[in-house]
Amino acid sequence: MDQSIDFTESENVDDFYLLLNSTNATIINPPFFAFYLQTEIILTVILYPIISALILPMNIFAITVLSNKKMRSSTTIFLLTLSVSDMVRVFSIFLYFVCAIVKESSVFLKVYPYANYLVNATTTCSAWVTVAIGAERYISVCHANSAKQICTCKRAGIVSCVIPAIAFIFSLPYEDMFSFLNDGENSPENNINKKAWKMFHFTYHSFRAVLPTCFLVSFSACILHRLRKSRLSQGRKRLTMTLLLVIFVFIICVLPDAILFIWNTFRPSDSNSEYLLMGIQKITDFLLLFSSGLNFLIYCMFNKTFAKSGKHVFAFFTKSDRRKGSLEPLLFLRRLTQQSETNVF
Repeated sequence: MDQSIDFTESENVDDFYLLLNSTNATIINPPFFAFYLQTEIILTVILYPIISALILPMNIFAITVLSNKKMRSSTTIFLLTLSVSDMVRVFSIFLYFVCAIVKESSVFLKVYPYANYLVNATTTCSAWVTVAIGAERYISVCHANSAKQICTCKRAGIVSCVIPAIAFIFSLPYEDMFSFLNDGENSPENNINKKAWKMFHFTYHSFRAVLPTCFLVSFSACILHRLRKSRLSQGRKRLTMTLLLVIFVFIICVLPDAILFIWNTFRPSDSNSEYLLMGIQKITDFLLLFSSGLNFLIYCMFNKTFAKSGKHVFAFFTKSDRRKGSLEPLLFLRRLTQQSETNVF
């Protein structure tokens, strides 16, 4: 029997899942829904698992290399935290994939909230860790005399613990989003919930995308201006340019998400473009995932220390070089509080 669902009037999650998995459902006036559904299938079902399968081992390898004692520095600690955050985000993408292929609505409703929570939390964490990298590099380049006292491994370890804690706590409402919005569709209490959710959504995305972008653009501009006047060593310049490239890649990938958020906030109310914007949101989310794999390539191509240490790690796992001490165990939590003598990364 055919089923008719009007998505312009219903926000019920069961209706949404029913349409995605029903071949007999009749869609009533869903503008741009075909575009959204195609984007969902191409990205979530096809590209997400493929890209995630490539990026996940890259991040694991980067974590292994950055945990090496010879590379210990405040910069390495931030990059290590960034790699761990990206790895968790890539794992959560697999949960999205599970949501897309599983046919049971009950499984979808159980898995999706956790996947959505992890993606938002790790994206926020990666954004502010990148800001910390930009701030650390700004201090090292523009205030070199104070850098050794300010940019210590101990402080970097503290910041690397505080940022994920704040990101995961601040993202908790996304874990219970469905029950929050669907508790009595037409009740006055639910209308209040929707207004509160919109306010939280605005605050959260400002914190996740807009503010980090503004900070990173400001830090990058100051660093580039300073580099033209300062006489840094070739090694420090190469390191600075490597980190700036990491920051630029993140800005390019997060900027569409920030622009889309601003447009959604100030655009006139028009239900005809709702699914068009949801499809574009899928694309901007994919860019954030894609940026997780580019960092590893940047480290390998532009940092000799990382590339050299990576060769030793690779040789160890291929059993061609298992000399004693060639690979440090992953005890990076203990190393976060140890002071680095030289900034080798």
